[in-house]
Amino acid sequence: MPEHRTDASSAPHASRGDASLTPYLLCRAGSAIVATALASVRETMRPLPLTPLADLPSFVLGLAIVRGAPTPVVDVGALLAPRERGEPTRFVTVQVGERLAALAFESVIGVRELSAALLAEGRALVGELAGERLTAVGALDGALLLVLEAARVLPEDVWRRVEEARA
Repeated sequence: MPEHRTDASSAPHASRGDASLTPYLLCRAGSAIVATALASVRETMRPLPLTPLADLPSFVLGLAIVRGAPTPVVDVGALLAPRERGEPTRFVTVQVGERLAALAFESVIGVRELSAALLAEGRALVGELAGERLTAVGALDGALLLVLEAARVLPEDVWRRVEEARA
């Protein structure tokens, strides 16, 4: 049963009429906080059973059946820092072209509206990937690479400011 379901039409809009704020889903992957545009997110859920696949990079956990469709699952923590691999407790399905992919995270923090200025202080998730991991993602799925390119890894000081502003 999904814990959260959204689409672009139901995503919260910027508050107080500030068009520069955009809703992002914040998740923890190892020591990193990753912000994924809410417009790309379809649902969050507890991890589903996986069918491992041979000959794929270690950050691809396998396939899960999500709403009746086989869906690849990418462990974002393992993608960012293979040696710091945690245990994913949440899957976040994202729209990848005409289909879905699931991103595995250690936790889902919640939705936050972020300004373009704060996002600019973050780093593109794909910018955090070493050459062979970036090449592997691109070879597996170019559309997934575009979704990951739009995601941001927020530095700790940016994360603190987001939470202070929320309090």
